[in-house]
Amino acid sequence: MAEIRVLDKHTAELIAAGEVVERPASVAKELLENAIDAGATQITLSAVRGGIQQLQIVDNGSGIEAEYIDKAFIRHATSKIATADDLGHIHTLGFRGEALASIASVAKVEVLTRTETDEYACCYRIEGGEPQGMEPGARPVGTTITVNDLCSAADLNRGTFYNHFRDKEHLLESFEDEVMRDLVAIQAQMESIDIKEVVAARFTKRPLPFLVDLFEYLSKQGAFLHAVLGPGGDIRFGPRLRDSVCAHLIQSVLHEQYRNDPSAFVDYYLAFYASAYLGVITHWIETGMKESSEEMALIAMRLLFIRPGEPIRM
Repeated sequence: MAEIRVLDKHTAELIAAGEVVERPASVAKELLENAIDAGATQITLSAVRGGIQQLQIVDNGSGIEAEYIDKAFIRHATSKIATADDLGHIHTLGFRGEALASIASVAKVEVLTRTETDEYACCYRIEGGEPQGMEPGARPVGTTITVNDLCSAADLNRGTFYNHFRDKEHLLESFEDEVMRDLVAIQAQMESIDIKEVVAARFTKRPLPFLVDLFEYLSKQGAFLHAVLGPGGDIRFGPRLRDSVCAHLIQSVLHEQYRNDPSAFVDYYLAFYASAYLGVITHWIETGMKESSEEMALIAMRLLFIRPGEPIRM
């Protein structure tokens, strides 16, 4: 039997980092979620060599108090939960306290941050998991996190770091592709729906399961979708979501005799409702997703079947 060894701290940290730092996109996702959890309303992402050489997130969130900056890079240190009871009602995107520690163990990280109560900003540096010191800095309230030389601390050549990206547009495209792949399973549910199930759900006023799943997934991706569908986002993604998801949704509730009908009216019918449903999704996201997934599933069904002159209340 092979000898069982306890791994040294550095090796163990690199293995743990692999769960978070799969590629530059995953690093960007973790940092963007931190910015959103900090209440940021404006976030800027920049990348050099697709994020391998440098990733930087600048936000106008609440900032980090100077006394807590170094603690933020300790594994399982977090401000988002305190006890196991908190796990039942998490309202933030991140809570595990692993992301910053993992990123810092395989890169050079600099944090420039300031809170409303600070007279000046603090600049903290950490490389390969080892603190490099803190000094005064300058910036408005918020945080700038700069990640340099991903995987340098793991002694990996940049060329061996898989799935890196050409530029920030390629990075964004990878996020979008991931969302679209996740939606494929829900599309399969749509395609298998029977019109009788739709009619039965309408009269019993219960949401169709695939619609609940759709809005549940969209809510989990709400922060990303709010950014990519909003002003300054990617104008190409809305049509992708419309043609892939919304069009499938309308096709699923069409009577079978019309699903493959090549007539112009059916084509315009599909285009009209697919665009309308994209508008519903966008409005829900822009207004803070106040309705639950079940409520949105019922609203989506009601909008499809409402007739002229009928009361518009649920």
